[in-house]
Amino acid sequence: MKNALFITILFFLLLAGCRREQSLPAVARVGEYTITAAEFRDRANYSPLPASASLEQYKQNVLQALIAEKMISQYNPKPASLADRFAARREKEAVIETFWKKEIESHIKTDDEQLWQLYLKKNRQRDVEILSAANETEAQMLTRAWIENPQSVRHRLQRDTLQYSGELPVLEDTLFSAPMGKRIGPLKIGRHYITFRVWQEWPLYIVSRGDFLQKRKSLLKSWRRLQKEKLFARYIKEHFPRQPYRLDKEVFRRMTSFLVKELFSAGEKRVREKMTAMLESRRELMGETVISFDNGQAWTVALLLRELLTGPYPLSYKSEGAFKFSLIKTVRRLLDDELIYRQAVSKGYERAPYVLWQKAMWQSAYRAQKNKKLLSGNMKKSRAVLDSLEKEIPIKIYHNVLDTLRINPTRMMVLKKHFPGQTIVPPLFTVGNP
Repeated sequence: MKNALFITILFFLLLAGCRREQSLPAVARVGEYTITAAEFRDRANYSPLPASASLEQYKQNVLQALIAEKMISQYNPKPASLADRFAARREKEAVIETFWKKEIESHIKTDDEQLWQLYLKKNRQRDVEILSAANETEAQMLTRAWIENPQSVRHRLQRDTLQYSGELPVLEDTLFSAPMGKRIGPLKIGRHYITFRVWQEWPLYIVSRGDFLQKRKSLLKSWRRLQKEKLFARYIKEHFPRQPYRLDKEVFRRMTSFLVKELFSAGEKRVREKMTAMLESRRELMGETVISFDNGQAWTVALLLRELLTGPYPLSYKSEGAFKFSLIKTVRRLLDDELIYRQAVSKGYERAPYVLWQKAMWQSAYRAQKNKKLLSGNMKKSRAVLDSLEKEIPIKIYHNVLDTLRINPTRMMVLKKHFPGQTIVPPLFTVGNP
């Protein structure tokens, strides 16, 4: 897992951009919760409310839903361990997003000349022969055989037409700068080794300034993604000169066998239920250390399962093999998150305004959903609880902020690109069936 942190994080670089951090005034205060202008704006923009309402009525509908959520989240204030663990995970995600904005994105600079050079690169495609190997020894042996006796590796060669995309700059920059006809490699790309030879190259389109201007927005996105990869690689090299954690392979193997038996057989619908039961069990395996960090901290199997339960990365249930592969991939992502989170906390990013309102927003949403289930979906009872809470919880609405706040409703839920499967905001609270 030596290069897992750098390789896995490439998946995250599909992020179009972190959510904007803004210290905005409050729209309302409901007991212990503040509805910030930032929260109101995002929940109004990314909630699937009916399109028939006027913009002013739409604002009022969002406001009432948020007030109801904040009130019901303060009903039955007993510890809500699972709801609060989910909220803590969303807080961690907000800290990580802040890290990306502060430490990586803030250093990205560009101009039209750089975009023009990228435009020229994207105009190229090459006919390439590739020889792939699972390890360095095999790669060297196959490369030597390809040079000395090409027929002996003919069955291993793959031939393809590749276009410069910017998705894999480490590979593409090497491949598109290589001379024609010369074997290059072996090179380590991800977890594999490749040797390649370029046969020919040709353009995709006629280059023109007008075409460049039409594609400028798309080019800018590609450029920012490329720069994020390079800046993050530099950051990793400077701050993580060696692998910062160690996986106990034997414990992980036994944990995987246990999960295959307990989770894979249960099916995807019962995963959360089964995993929660595991955490409450007293199995000896739960207390064993599976991951040790270089700062002296460690994750037991139980702690890792808790991270899997609340994390955003899905496991695959297509087959046992797919399940095991997705488990390894998910654990790597969770470890990457943990390391970046610690870096972010060391810089105080957990106190950033964006993180604070994200933490409060997700906490109130999860607690409200938990309390809603306690009301058994009885609308009459829910309404009675809300009416009683209105008398107990002070509510203050700042109409001067609400009236001037601009929103641009999409009328739909929107997924984060940084954390797959997670929505930008929680669904709006409604009274009635959960």
